[in-house]
Amino acid sequence: MKDVTIVDIARKARVSTATVSRALNGFPGVSEQTYARVHKIASEMGYRRNDVAASLVKRQTNTLGLVVPALSNPYFSSLMVAIKKRTLSLGYKLLICNSNWDVERELKLMKSLLERRVEGILLYPCKPVSDGRYDSFDSPMLIFGNNDKDGFCRAYVNIDQYKTGQLAVSHLFNQGYARPAFLGGNAASISSCYREQSYRDILKQRDVNLPDSFICEGKYSIESGYERTIQLLEQPDVPDSFFCANDLIALGCMAAITEKGFRIGADIGVIGVDNVIYSALPQIELSTVAIPIETMGMNGVNVLLKLIEEENDKNDKTEHKKTESVRDSIVLLEPKLIPRLTTKHVQKTSSKKSNSFNNGG
Repeated sequence: MKDVTIVDIARKARVSTATVSRALNGFPGVSEQTYARVHKIASEMGYRRNDVAASLVKRQTNTLGLVVPALSNPYFSSLMVAIKKRTLSLGYKLLICNSNWDVERELKLMKSLLERRVEGILLYPCKPVSDGRYDSFDSPMLIFGNNDKDGFCRAYVNIDQYKTGQLAVSHLFNQGYARPAFLGGNAASISSCYREQSYRDILKQRDVNLPDSFICEGKYSIESGYERTIQLLEQPDVPDSFFCANDLIALGCMAAITEKGFRIGADIGVIGVDNVIYSALPQIELSTVAIPIETMGMNGVNVLLKLIEEENDKNDKTEHKKTESVRDSIVLLEPKLIPRLTTKHVQKTSSKKSNSFNNGG
């Protein structure tokens, strides 16, 4: 008697072989109704699993792809760790790619992942994807963070970036600072644009006029934060605080402030964004706006797996209950203010005093 294969089961169940394999192996991406039907048919047909044959003929890879702009940035490495933890717990492998803030490289990596037959891709793009560069990609895709919904329908998970800026700038004013500068990120970064807009709006609401030089964009790096802060501290009109678009920029900013002989917090306040692992160290104590990275990664994987399930259901010829699509869904997470010593403003006793990363020197 001929052995029953997943092809036989798929033909009788009127679904794809990938759906049958996923159901028999207990992987996510199959509706409960399809899962039950596949197992019922497999049992009725006397199916026996053949691991050797399965490894030769099954088309699905149980592999997801991840593309981020800079794994050297603690924000993206933390996001990668959260995503990897979630995918491994669900039985998926993860291929990790680093685009180095290069759009052309990002596009090549995306194509390479598809050629390796990943079942879905998690993308943190270098710049907004509304330019249409992924319109022709029909593979399930989840966009993180840097996304503009204008003209591009994809599910995405993001932080309320505008609120991130509101929390940071409002905190500076509430602490008694009156002349904050904004050290932004890359010009193409939507996150940085939203943070800059909230900075401008709060200044307008408070009727505060500051020099144009107080707003400057640059790289999300320690070096960039240091260089821009030195420039601002050497001009006649000096800021009394800095809102930095991420914690790396803030660390460079703090080094520059200290080098110029000002006390961080007491003389010049500093607040960043991300709450990366070093920000709470006793010698740093950086005020920041925390991003829920682990929640962001987990939600991203969960939404992507639902997109994969929807893709499988499109190949399912049988009638079953339709659920609401997550293709255009938006998951917007809340940031949280974490005040520390770098925004602890006190009455100045001298314009230049200590050479310390905190205000206790």
